[in-house]
Amino acid sequence: MAVEVAKVSYAKPVSGLTVQMQQEFKQKAVELLQSLIRKKGKDPADFVIRDVLPKTDIGLTNEEWSHSFSAAYTEETYFTKTLDDDNFLVVYGYANNYPTPKTLYMKLVRGSVPIKIVHTQAIHLQEVPMAFFEPEGWMEGEKITVYVYGDSTGTDKPIPLSLFAEPKEETISP
Repeated sequence: MAVEVAKVSYAKPVSGLTVQMQQEFKQKAVELLQSLIRKKGKDPADFVIRDVLPKTDIGLTNEEWSHSFSAAYTEETYFTKTLDDDNFLVVYGYANNYPTPKTLYMKLVRGSVPIKIVHTQAIHLQEVPMAFFEPEGWMEGEKITVYVYGDSTGTDKPIPLSLFAEPKEETISP
């Protein structure tokens, strides 16, 4: 049995990528979603792939990526979600649109196993605070937890760039 271990992600800031390279990162995320759907014996053509809706898909309070840090220099749970039947999710990047970002890293966990840590401080220094990395995916029935580590208390807007797949006509019409 293979053991998963967390990998530090070498996130590529958008400022260093051509538009074509940015599209390739998103295309890899789409291809991973389609592969996960096929692994469950389903046809990707029966699914809609779209951006994650934070409230609808993972249970945040609003359809906005936002976290309020309750303590400085502490890892906190951003969200935890066990994916419903016929739901698939891929995370392929990080962004933060808050004027004074607090998030120092984002950790992605499958079940109880950390699989990727994205250090975000250098990303915040970019003119466009966004970066892409090799996508990680979750299938129906799997639990995703995202932790964030902040340098101070208060609100921040960390955005796990992510895609969601569900059967056609569940949330939106094809």
